[in-house]
Amino acid sequence: MHHGTHLPPANPISAVSAPIFVTWTQQWDMEQYIEHYVRSRRLMAHEHAREAVREALEAYPGRTPYTKSALDFFLDANLGRDN
Repeated sequence: MHHGTHLPPANPISAVSAPIFVTWTQQWDMEQYIEHYVRSRRLMAHEHAREAVREALEAYPGRTPYTKSALDFFLDANLGRDN
């Protein structure tokens, strides 16, 4: 019985050292991305903002290559929600 191609589960994004593509030629590591996201969303006043972003990214369903725009969309839609 064949159920089609089965992909292995994605690694949690925080456990992956893959770069985040900001542009075709610019890449950030995870810490650079998180810092930018927290600053750009004006979350600096929240003591646990960076950790909240890391935790939210644990649920990111995408696969590499990671792009800033896809991660921004995911976090904007999901950060702060109680699932």
